[in-house]
Amino acid sequence: HARNEKVVKEPIDDHLIPISMIYTNQQHKKAALTTLSANIINNHAPIIFICEPYCDKNNTIPNIHKDILIIKPETTEHNPRVAIALHKNHFSKAITLQEFTTRDSI
Repeated sequence: HARNEKVVKEPIDDHLIPISMIYTNQQHKKAALTTLSANIINNHAPIIFICEPYCDKNNTIPNIHKDILIIKPETTEHNPRVAIALHKNHFSKAITLQEFTTRDSI
């Protein structure tokens, strides 16, 4: 499971808060999802790019944390091969463009 992390600062309400950008290839393993969840608990503003996310029997990516929103392709036929996880601090800034989204790209 590969992981790269970069921290940048973004102004929110005239204050700078650190944002971590994380890339992870989970190789469809539940253990990788558990590890990711444990690593982001103290991180208040992650943006996580997930390749080969773990999915349950319904092709759903389980919630990582109550403050994290999972954005994935809207497909029910196959499990998604990519996803983006955003902290609640970024919900209002995110939009999905379904016409440009496939099983392999968001």
